[in-house]
Amino acid sequence: MTDEKQDVSKLVSDRNSGLCCVSNSDDRSKWKQDVKDVYDMRSQLLHGSISPFDEKINSVMGRAAKLGEEAIIQALFLFGEEALIAETVATRRLAKWFDDFVDYIDARLEPNAG
Repeated sequence: MTDEKQDVSKLVSDRNSGLCCVSNSDDRSKWKQDVKDVYDMRSQLLHGSISPFDEKINSVMGRAAKLGEEAIIQALFLFGEEALIAETVATRRLAKWFDDFVDYIDARLEPNAG
């Protein structure tokens, strides 16, 4: 989505857990772990190392749905109407927005912040 080549798992974890923390101030490390678990399961499915019928899939389905719902709702809210109706958005601009957003969330959630 943003043409970044760094560790995709870390990007997904940082960005999605950050989005989920906006309205739900639960422990970010829990959100990150949920994203990691869901992303790992997705990778196993995609690469064929686990069957879609494996019982382990059931253990992450609910968390995947919760993460997806929360991240989409928060992204829609944070991007705002102007960004949502824009015909094009440069991938660099989107990547910068996410970098700044993750930095903001990290600073906001630091134990000594405030």
